[in-house]
Formats: sequence, structure tokens, C-alpha cells
Amino acid sequence: MQRGHHRVATTLKGAPVARAAIAAGSHYVDIAGDAMGVQTLVADLGPAASDAGVALLPASAFFSTLSDLLASLTAHGLERVDDIDVAYWIDAWRPSGLAYSNFLELMGQPLLEHRHGLVEVAHMPPTRIVDFLPPIGQRRVVMWPGPELCTIPRHIDVNRLRTSMTTSTLAPRPLERLVPQVSRILSTGLRHTATARLTERTFAWTSGGGHEPILDDPTRFAIVMHLRSTHVSRIAALSGTGIYDITIPITARIAARTLEHDFSHRGPLAAAEILDPARFLDNLRDRGIDYRIIGPESIDT
Repeated sequence: MQRGHHRVATTLKGAPVARAAIAAGSHYVDIAGDAMGVQTLVADLGPAASDAGVALLPASAFFSTLSDLLASLTAHGLERVDDIDVAYWIDAWRPSGLAYSNFLELMGQPLLEHRHGLVEVAHMPPTRIVDFLPPIGQRRVVMWPGPELCTIPRHIDVNRLRTSMTTSTLAPRPLERLVPQVSRILSTGLRHTATARLTERTFAWTSGGGHEPILDDPTRFAIVMHLRSTHVSRIAALSGTGIYDITIPITARIAARTLEHDFSHRGPLAAAEILDPARFLDNLRDRGIDYRIIGPESIDT
């Protein structure tokens, strides 16, 4: 993508293209979906990007961008936040194509949360119940290393941040309570060549996913955010359809922002650092995205 003397590179896999973008003076945007990949990209290439006047915008997609912008609105007016709990509910999700391959890679990575920086969790905690608000209500979730672990702390002073996924998204209902144990087995199996193929077949059976791309996107989703600070508790919820379909307009808008004449940011960035969160989310309402923020001192959206 090019406008005048400014260019932007957009890709799924990071480091090689990011290095080329920095060398060429191009801003870099990707749709990475894992915290470890984002952290590595920022640590390895952030200083070089800043020196070159290049913006690095990883995780500019469904995962991270929506919750990053929602967090910015939810934390409005707060100097410091004690805890942010982000949880995803995704229904009718069948990871396919490259998304399926990346999902398999993610299963084999360490479990992370943010506590004054990324921290590896030694043992996966048991499942727990999170309130997604009506009409979805209470659902069982398990920890999930989402990329917003790296993006939200860039602009919010938060002590602890964790991300979770509904167990019904990851396994059939009879296996929901066993997701932590099954995840450990799958993670171990995917890291060893001798068991990787059998493990992948097992995951394909439980998730309904596969390497062949699915042309239509039947998914429904909701993101709920529980924020706690001194004397303040807020809940934000966002919902819509088509987790793959919505990625295209999200990524395109972020890439387009880097091409505008007043864009002067450089180095690693989160979406909320370059976009107006309320305006961006409001513009997605015509695509079926709805959001609300409730709680003491909440702001009017």
C-alpha cells in the first residue's frame, strides 16, 4: 500500500517483513494473534523502528484491537488500574487455513499474563466462570495468551492483566471442564515430532478445524472486560459476528491511518495510541458491532 512517499507493509508473519519494512522506511502492520510473537517483535525490532521513524503495529486485527480500544474507553479518567480481566466468547468457531496453523502454534506456547510485564504462568489454572452479561450470561473460561497482554499496557498503567477464552470455544461441551488438562496434553504433543501428527488430528476432531480455508464466517463473538481500580469497578462488553470478516476493515483502517499526512508516530504502538477509540468502534456499528460500558463513573458511549 502506498501514498506519496509513505508505504505500509501488512503481513501475517512478523520478523522478516518487519525488518524489510524498517530498512525501506515503511510502516509495519500485522495481524498476529499471540502475545509471545508480539513481545518478541517489539523487543527485537522496536528500537530499530524508532530510529528509522517507522511505526510497528502488530496484532492489528480482531484479536487485540477491539479489546485494546475498549480498554482505553473503560479506563478513561483513571491514572492507574489494579486489574483488567478480558474474556472472549466465540460461538461456531472453526479455525481454518492459516488461522488453523497459527492456532496450533499458539497451543504449543507458554501460558502468559501481564504482571508488571509478561510473566509465564507455571501451571494452567482451573476453569472459572465469567459473566458476559445478558443475553450470553455466565460462561466457563480458561486462560488464553492473547496479544492484548502486550498492547493494552502500552497506554494503560495496569498492575495485572489476563485474557481468557470460553471453554465451549475450544472443546465439545462434555470436555469443557477438562480443557486445562487437554490443553497441556495437546501442547506437549505438538512440541514433539513423534506425536505432533496424532495430536493435530485430535485437535482437528475436537475443534472442527483444518488446514483448508472456510469461505463463509458463521462465528458470533463477545468480549467482556472487567476492570477494577481503587474504589472503581467497571464492566465493558462488545459483541458482533464474523471474527475473520471483521479483521479486514480493522487492519485496513489501521494501515490507512499510517498513511495520513498528520501521522508522525514511530516505534511499537497499540491501536488505541493512534486511533480515536470511540469513533473507531462507533464506525463499526454498521457492521453489527455493538459495545457498552457500565459501572461507577462510567462514560457515556
